[in-house]
Amino acid sequence: MAFGTKFIAAACLLSSGASAPASVSDEVGSGSGQWILTSSYSTNFSTIDEKWSPDVGCVDCSAKNPDECTMDFTSGLAEGSITDGTGLTITTTRKDDTFDYCTEYSDDDTAVQAGGSSGKLTSLFYVDFGTIRVKSKYFPTDGAGDEIATAKGFVGLEDSSSGAITITIHGDGADPSGAPKNADWTKYMQSSIYQHGDDHNKEFTSLDKAVDTVADEFNWYEIAWSSDSVKISVNDVLVREVTDSDLIPQSPLQVQIHSRSIAYSEMPDGSKFKSYIEEFQFEPAR
Repeated sequence: MAFGTKFIAAACLLSSGASAPASVSDEVGSGSGQWILTSSYSTNFSTIDEKWSPDVGCVDCSAKNPDECTMDFTSGLAEGSITDGTGLTITTTRKDDTFDYCTEYSDDDTAVQAGGSSGKLTSLFYVDFGTIRVKSKYFPTDGAGDEIATAKGFVGLEDSSSGAITITIHGDGADPSGAPKNADWTKYMQSSIYQHGDDHNKEFTSLDKAVDTVADEFNWYEIAWSSDSVKISVNDVLVREVTDSDLIPQSPLQVQIHSRSIAYSEMPDGSKFKSYIEEFQFEPAR
């Protein structure tokens, strides 16, 4: 695409009320309004800048596990809330039974009502291979109750037509499907790497050699993505690698950062839990 065409396209995006990233390239998909970020970028979330969009609405309301149904609010995201006016706090709360958040319909048209609320951040930009790094802490155990056993936090790259590369952290005491029994979730993680329509290629990994605790200390989580390799590292320790290109997404993906409960009905009344995102970094493939 010629420079003049890029400029016109960016101007059109801005005039529609959206903001183009600092460095953009070809539009992804006809009329999508999304852009590929082609330069290095980082944020400490002192504010949620123009490259991100807080999600609002019901999510994860399938009939398979309706107890995960979550209403995302912008109020579930608190920018500049960790240290010296920086960092992002995501708060997940069991709803007050006197208030209806929303009703969503599952794949079989069953009405499912959200059991609680949280916050979710999605990048307005897409990435087309490269490395993302997130410094974060998930579900501190100090003073926590039974609610953190239902906690689930995500960071990763996703697109409904391309696939996903995700890191999932569960709260202390969790018992997710397929996980090793009695896993210490202060030193464990779940990850998925798959193309759209395929099995999620889920794997559970001990982080004993990489962290002291995911719950009570900040750690760096990294996804390095190319067309023929995905490397997931924690604090610069490689914890998973996939080199089968048939499993690896081959089209641009968006960054997603969020948390939710997998069982709102098991959270004590009025309870909540938090995850903390201190910094995000992106480096495009060279």
